[in-house]
Amino acid sequence: MNNENVNEIQDNQEQEYQVDFDQIQQNIQEEINNRGLSQPQQIFNDRKNTTDLIQKSQKQQIQCQELLKFDDQIQPNIENHKTIKNHDEQEQSFEIIINYLHKNITILVYFNTVVQEIINVVKQLYQVNENINLKLDDQILPNNQTIKQLQIKTGSLLTVDIFEQEQSIEITINYLNQNTPILVDLDTTVQEIIDTIAELYQINEKINLKLDDQILPNNQTIKQLQIKTGSLLTVDIFEQEQSIEITINYLNQNTPILVDLDTTVQEIIDLVKQLYEINENINLKLDDQILPNNQTIKQLQFKKGQLLTVDIFEQEQIIQITINYLHQNTPILVNLDTTVQEIIDTIAELYQINENINLKLDDQILPNNQTIKQLQIKKGSLLTVDIFEQEQSIEITINYLHQYTPILVNLDTTVQEIIDTIAELYQINEKINLKLDDQILPNNQTIKQLQIKTVDLDTTVQEIINLVKQLYEINENINLKLEDQILPNNKTIKQLKIKKGSFLTTHILEFKQIIILFLNYRENNIMIEVNLDTTVQEIIDTIAELYQINENITLKLDDQILPNNQTIKQLQIKKGSLLKVDILEQEQIIQIIIDYLHQYTPILVNLDTTVQEIIDTIAELYQINENITLKLDDQILPNNQTIKQLQIKKGSLLTVDIFEQEQSIEITINYLHQYTPILVNLDTTVQEIIDTITDLYQINENINLKLDDSILPNNFTLRQLQIQNAQILLVFQIRQ
Repeated sequence: MNNENVNEIQDNQEQEYQVDFDQIQQNIQEEINNRGLSQPQQIFNDRKNTTDLIQKSQKQQIQCQELLKFDDQIQPNIENHKTIKNHDEQEQSFEIIINYLHKNITILVYFNTVVQEIINVVKQLYQVNENINLKLDDQILPNNQTIKQLQIKTGSLLTVDIFEQEQSIEITINYLNQNTPILVDLDTTVQEIIDTIAELYQINEKINLKLDDQILPNNQTIKQLQIKTGSLLTVDIFEQEQSIEITINYLNQNTPILVDLDTTVQEIIDLVKQLYEINENINLKLDDQILPNNQTIKQLQFKKGQLLTVDIFEQEQIIQITINYLHQNTPILVNLDTTVQEIIDTIAELYQINENINLKLDDQILPNNQTIKQLQIKKGSLLTVDIFEQEQSIEITINYLHQYTPILVNLDTTVQEIIDTIAELYQINEKINLKLDDQILPNNQTIKQLQIKTVDLDTTVQEIINLVKQLYEINENINLKLEDQILPNNKTIKQLKIKKGSFLTTHILEFKQIIILFLNYRENNIMIEVNLDTTVQEIIDTIAELYQINENITLKLDDQILPNNQTIKQLQIKKGSLLKVDILEQEQIIQIIIDYLHQYTPILVNLDTTVQEIIDTIAELYQINENITLKLDDQILPNNQTIKQLQIKKGSLLTVDIFEQEQSIEITINYLHQYTPILVNLDTTVQEIIDTITDLYQINENINLKLDDSILPNNFTLRQLQIQNAQILLVFQIRQ
C-alpha cells in the first residue's frame, strides 16, 4: 500500500471522527447521568481535545492491527463501520454488531476468531480499563471459544458488559530460570498453584512459592496475599523427610530402624519390646534423657541416625493376691492403687456377705482407707476375711433439768421403755416426751428404727456408711453428705470436725458398674474385678502383663472368641462368667531388609502391609522418582499383596529394582465408526494426532478429538490429559 493511499485513508478517518464526536459526547454525557457520576473534566470542551482523541483513535487502530495480527488497515465508513480482516482471504468471514454504551459498531470476524480477541479490540478501541464480558441474549460468552464453536450468526448483536471486580490475573512462574505465564483466579490458593506446577513440570519433591524471596503461605489466596497482575513467583524446592532412620541400642547392640516422623515413642517401645522379646517395662533415652512416650519423632525433633538407648525399669502396677474366706482361697488381681475398702466391697458382693468385715494380713487388721501400695502388700499375699458382730447396745445421754445421765440401751428398746426408765429414775409423775434435736420421738419406735447411733471420734465415714447400708438393707453404693457436701470415706469424725448431733444425709449413687469375672489360664482360675466399660483388649493387656505372655492371645466365652474392641457391657457378659485365655501363634510385626544399590536397611513391617506401601516408603526414603518394584529371590512381588499373603519371612532380603516408565501407549481412533489403533508418545499433543488423522483419512475439514463427549484441547499432551492406554478418541468434524 503506497503512501498516497495511506494518507487518503487517514484523511477519511479524521473526517469521520470529526463528524461523529458530537454524538459520542452526547452518548457519554447520557451514560454519566445514568450512572450518577460527577462531571468529566472538560473532556470535549475544546477542539484540541477532539484532535487529540482523533490521533489516539488512529493509534488504537494500529494497535488493534498488531493485536489481531492483521495486515490491512481498519477501514472506517460513514456508518461507523470497522472491519477485522485476516491474512487468509479464503477463510469465511461475516459481520457482527458490538453494543457499547448504547452505541452500535459493526466489525468483521472470522469463524476462528475467539471471544477474547474481540474483547481485546473493544477494550483498546474504547480505552476500557475494567474487565469486560461479551453477552449474546444476556448470556455471557466464554472467552476461549470461537465464533464458530458458539455458532454466532451474521448480524448478531453482542453487548459489552463491564464487571467491577477482577476475578482472574496473569502471573508468571519461574522454574529453573524458565518463565511461564499462567492465569489464576483471585480465590486460588498458593497450594492449588503448587499442585498445578508439580503436575505441569512433574516435580516429585516438596516445593514452595516465593515472591521477592518471601515464602508464600500455602493456605492463603492470591487475593489475601494481594498479589498483583504480572507478579513473578519463583518455585523453590525443599527437602522434607517423612521417614528417618534411627538406631536403637539394647545391651550394647545397635539396630537401625526406619520410622515415620509421626511415630510416637510408645510405638517405638512396642516395636523394640517385640523385636528383642523384652517382657519388662522399658523407656527410651536420648543423651540420658527419658523420652516422653506420647510424643512423636517430629515433635521431639529427632535427627536422622540418632542413637536411642533402651532402659529397663521395674514397675508392677497389678499384682495377684489371695483372699481366704471360710478357708476357701480365691486369687484376685488388684491394682496397686486399690484401697482395702474397695477389696472389702468386692468380697462382700462376691460372697453376698451382709455382716461387717475386715481384712487381716498376718492377724493384723488392715485400715480400710489405705491402698495396696501404701501397705506394701506383696504379690501372692494371703488376706483373711474377718466378720465382726454389729454392736447391739449403745450408750445415750438423757438431759433432765440440765442434768446429764448416760444410760445403756439395746437397739430394740422403744422410746416408751426409756421414758418409763426415766420416770422411775427421776420419780416423775407427769407425762413426758423425749426429744432429739427439738423433735419429739414417737413412743412406739425403737432406737434402731429411729436410727439413733453413737459414734466414736475415730469412726470413719466408711464405717458409718457400712452401718447405714446394713440398717436399711441398701445394696447400692452410697455417700454421706453434710450440708450438701460429700464426705470423704477415709476421713474420721474427728478429722472432719463433725459436731455432736450433726445431720448427715444418705446419697445413693448410680448402680455399680463393676463386676467379678473369672479367667482360666492353664487350668488356673483367677478372679478379676472389671468395669462394664472395660474392653476385651484391656483385659488381654492385663493378662499378658501379669503372666508375661509374649504371644498373641484371645479370650473365649463358651468356646466363642470375644472381639477385642467390644466392652463387657456390649457383650452382655454376666457376673461370675468364666473367660478362657487362648494363645495364638502369630507374629504381627517382622523385620525385613531392603537392598537398594547394595545399601542394606532393616525395616519393621506389619504382616498386613502391602508391597506397594513398602515401595512408597522406599521411594520417599531414598527420593526415587522412577518406577520401582521389589524382588524376592529375583521374583517381582505383586504390589497389591501383603507380607502375610506372600508368606515373607522375618529377615527376608527384598531388592529394589528400577524400571523405565512406558512412554508410549496405544489409543484407538474412531472415525465414521471405523476404529484404528495407533501408537503414540505420552508427550504427543492432540494437534499432532489431529494432523496424523487428517493425513491418514485425507480429511479437508477442521476436526476435533473427543473423549467421553468432551473436546480435547489441541495444545495439551496425552500425559497432561492423563489419557490411558487403549482409550477411544472420537473424530468430530467442524462444519463450516
